[in-house]
Amino acid sequence: MYNKQRAFNLLEIMVVIGIMGVIVGVAAPSYDVYRVRGRVATVLPVMQNYAELGREYYETNGKFGNAYWIGLNTSGQTAPVLNPTSINKYTSAQSVGVDGASTTGSCYNNIRFTLSGTALGIAQDFDIQMLVRNVNGQYQITCGIPFDQTATTYAAVLQYFPESCQQQNVSTC
Repeated sequence: MYNKQRAFNLLEIMVVIGIMGVIVGVAAPSYDVYRVRGRVATVLPVMQNYAELGREYYETNGKFGNAYWIGLNTSGQTAPVLNPTSINKYTSAQSVGVDGASTTGSCYNNIRFTLSGTALGIAQDFDIQMLVRNVNGQYQITCGIPFDQTATTYAAVLQYFPESCQQQNVSTC
């Protein structure tokens, strides 16, 4: 009488393991990029809120305000911004300023966060910047990497930015 084979042989198991290895090898790098993109995306709504506060301050006072003026800290103009704890785990520095070093606030609000590469799971820290400008009565909010980041940094981290936030900002009036 003929007996049917009821188990897999070694060759079949090795082929299945090899196929699974190829699939994991292709999918893992893509997963890492999306994981970091998700973490970067958690800071963008906070930056948008700060941009809106800057716009409202401009409408009321005729100039842009720094973090102290728009109520993001209570300790003076040079104190750090008080952020929600949900983003503090990914950022190592945050600032909301006006016109670079100027205090006139006539040109733009500069909202800049330094993201910690270690907390994000990548090799390097990088900055993300949002600028709010009033151009002929219209508000322009631009989001991207600051102008002072090196080209190497810009190219390396651009993949983590959402499509709406992939320009290189120039912080000049």
